[in-house]
Amino acid sequence: MRYLTEHWTQEELCRSSKADELGIVNLPGHQAAACLERWAVMVGEPARVLLGRPMSPSSGFRNEAVNAAVGGEKDSQHLKGEAVDFTCEDMDTAFQMLAESPIPYDQIIREHKVGKDWIHLSYTDRHDPRRQALIIDDNGTRTCQPKQGTT
Repeated sequence: MRYLTEHWTQEELCRSSKADELGIVNLPGHQAAACLERWAVMVGEPARVLLGRPMSPSSGFRNEAVNAAVGGEKDSQHLKGEAVDFTCEDMDTAFQMLAESPIPYDQIIREHKVGKDWIHLSYTDRHDPRRQALIIDDNGTRTCQPKQGTT
């Protein structure tokens, strides 16, 4: 097992139940692996420390076949190793804490959909972080403005 930080392994950030179900090998190339490591260092580990609780990734890196199988966007940050979806205890509070933190996230999205509930957290060094905080549910999208830690 390859630890990227104290709390994050490359294997868990590439694990996909959809890939397992379909027999798809979901391994990142060199560039995506480097992006996953930057995600873990820049936002994943600081988020884990800030929250003080485990974060269970449900979707991190996705190759094109896995991304298509889950209905991901064609330009998804998951394809580049720049995003991880996770669940944790008290996700509404976790979302608020992360959105208001100085952690340099690109996007944080709290997703509530029928039968699905997760937080999407992304990081990129391709441009300045957008610090875009959104809540998406079956009724539409609401933009949330972080109150602290903005750049």
